[in-house]
Amino acid sequence: MKKLLFIFFLLSFVCVNAQSIYEIKFTGNKDAKKYTCLLIYYNENDAYMRINYYNAANNYRVVEVRYTGKSGKYPDGRPYFSLTGGAATFITDKTAGETYNPDYFVWINNESLPYTTDAVPDVNGNRTVYQVTSYVKLDIKDLTKTYLHSFYNEWDADYIAFSKMTSDYAIKDTRTKNAATTLHLIVLANTAIFDIGPGCAVDLTHLDNEFSAIASTLNISYDPHLLSGNYFTKENLQTTLNDLVVGSNDIVIFVYRGHGFRWSNQTSSYPSLALTRSHSIPVSNDNTILLESIYSSIIAKGGRLNVVLGDCCNSDIGIPQMTRDNYLYQQSNASAEYDKLNSLFLERQGNLLFAASKEGEVSWTNATYGGFFTSSFLQALDEEISYLRTSESSWVNIVNNTQTYSLYKSSNCTNCTFQHPIAYNKITKR
Repeated sequence: MKKLLFIFFLLSFVCVNAQSIYEIKFTGNKDAKKYTCLLIYYNENDAYMRINYYNAANNYRVVEVRYTGKSGKYPDGRPYFSLTGGAATFITDKTAGETYNPDYFVWINNESLPYTTDAVPDVNGNRTVYQVTSYVKLDIKDLTKTYLHSFYNEWDADYIAFSKMTSDYAIKDTRTKNAATTLHLIVLANTAIFDIGPGCAVDLTHLDNEFSAIASTLNISYDPHLLSGNYFTKENLQTTLNDLVVGSNDIVIFVYRGHGFRWSNQTSSYPSLALTRSHSIPVSNDNTILLESIYSSIIAKGGRLNVVLGDCCNSDIGIPQMTRDNYLYQQSNASAEYDKLNSLFLERQGNLLFAASKEGEVSWTNATYGGFFTSSFLQALDEEISYLRTSESSWVNIVNNTQTYSLYKSSNCTNCTFQHPIAYNKITKR
């Protein structure tokens, strides 16, 4: 029996309050059976699908298939992203010898719809395409007990997580405004420069959406400072930092997106930032600053929680950073759980200094999906606050997973060099 799966991944970021759970319906190629699946995608190495259908004997079946992703290019230059399924596990009973063969999925040339096949595509990307019947993005209100029972047993961990999600949604949020805390976001993004500018612009939007949603969910004040385009200057950065008023219970998030480099006599392991909007302007003390200096300035403000990120090269300036490879980015497929957000942002104190690459390495970015480091950080953050994660939320996990995902993206990118983010993490429980 050959089955068809159709998956459409949202190839852009979603804010933490958005719901991105998908119902996919498909029809078998030879048996004409109808299949319905629920896709849960965390990252390139952690995704699964629950699929329900009636077999040839008209018995109801549910299987689970795990997936991993990989990007690359065909000989003719077309980029692709593929998902490969592992062995299927039957959630319901099965008869002796009954099997379910996972399909492969391939996106080519950044197309939104994948091609499906029952075998690994050949070197030229040839594959068999099957009929698609429907694709629906589900809202929280669609996850009724009856619907979830078509995929899960009541004791399944994800069924319990989905049930809590729908219960929280039904109750609504009656928390009063937490006036004692403000989340300050400073993003310094070189959106005007010709080479990496598009990727920086993508990250600027994603970061603003992400942290404004976090502040809204926590019911705290949000204070964004988005320095891009003509505002991308050292003077504007210093003015912003000097004028920033931070309370003792506040949160400060700083993110740099632009070119970075190292001076020949530099002792800091963290990069210097090139605050110029053109490669024709030589770097000097007047238009550069150490990421570590920004970190020191921010923690001196006295905020409770400070996170300083630098998504840039940490080697000789001018090394190409752009890649056109198609890699699949998806944040965790669940709304943010308040208790986990509260734990990460309101019950923690301390400082994090985090850079995209170690000494001598470059940092890669993509014009469509943004920087490998920034996207990996947001991906790791959203996993940590998802209802579908049962472990306690942790900044250690966010750092470790960001490092893992950045390395994975760079190691699976055509002609990219490896990228190893470095961190100084001093965030603890209050």
